[in-house]
Amino acid sequence: MDIASSGRIFVTIPSDHFGPILVENDLERNQGVFVGELWTHHLNCRKWGVHWPHVAGIAGQAV
Repeated sequence: MDIASSGRIFVTIPSDHFGPILVENDLERNQGVFVGELWTHHLNCRKWGVHWPHVAGIAGQAV
């Protein structure tokens, strides 16, 4: 699935963000993302700014 078609992003953080996702960044639920929070699918993690999706062919493909 393409990154652009993988759904709406629910938090406002930069793509290079490292650290907690606080309540100020969560405009959807107004609670932030908690340690140990679970999602049913890996793309839901992306929607909450936790993990970006894998990019195919990014490693070890020297020509």
